[in-house]
Amino acid sequence: MTLLFDGSRLLFEERRGCLCSTLSLRLPFDGLLRLNGISLFASKDKLIRIPMRHFKEGNNEMSFQKGRHLYPVEGLVRSGEALRPKGFPCEDTAVALLSRIETLEGLLAETVERLSALESPPSLFT
Repeated sequence: MTLLFDGSRLLFEERRGCLCSTLSLRLPFDGLLRLNGISLFASKDKLIRIPMRHFKEGNNEMSFQKGRHLYPVEGLVRSGEALRPKGFPCEDTAVALLSRIETLEGLLAETVERLSALESPPSLFT
């Protein structure tokens, strides 16, 4: 399974679950994954292999540390030998998306302002 970074948290690219004895988890960058209190280091190829015994039945909480930053990670739900992404609460997802949209709107406004300044050179009469 692959984790994607949306600027503030990590979530699973694949939405369907998997049946496996060892989960191979590809990360967007190297760092430290915490799963139910267990610390796992991502190798140079940004891959972590997690034996099924590290997952408890039901909800499994995760976080990811890159340098000084700690990012929430979408949890996994274990049902027998199957794992599936838990998802983030809808309210948290909506707030994260609105925040990201606000940031992008600000960057777009700055870019438009810079482009319009380039397109209209200063006049001798202003």
